[in-house]
Amino acid sequence: MSKRMRFVVVAWIMIMLILPLDVLAKAWTFTDVTTESRAYDEIKYVVDQNIMNGRSQTKFDPDAYVTRAEAAAVIGRSLKLSNTKNDTGFKDVPASHHFSGYISEMVERNILAGYPDGTFRPNEQLTRGQMAMIIGRAYFDQHS
Repeated sequence: MSKRMRFVVVAWIMIMLILPLDVLAKAWTFTDVTTESRAYDEIKYVVDQNIMNGRSQTKFDPDAYVTRAEAAAVIGRSLKLSNTKNDTGFKDVPASHHFSGYISEMVERNILAGYPDGTFRPNEQLTRGQMAMIIGRAYFDQHS
């Protein structure tokens, strides 16, 4: 094997070892979102930017509703907030909850709020109006 060929092989191996595994595994695997899908470009963008994930490795589930906890995670990721697990102060969102960090940061920034009974209701589905309020507070409210 020539020196040039050995260099190419060694360089390729080094690149493969240096690249994060998630970059190498970024192949599009969602069977329910094709290039003909209405929101293909937008879905691809939010997935590529690690803002949203699929419901599984092969399903994005574009017609599913979004829960309050999922909205906190999506907006939190887009704002580059931390998801460090912590006490949220809500009786239905323990520190061990998958999105407790996003939820507590969103509440701290007045983007989201809980209910008067001390709950957050993380699994409650959002209306379009509620989502508009969250987006407005997250991206346009100068006081958050």
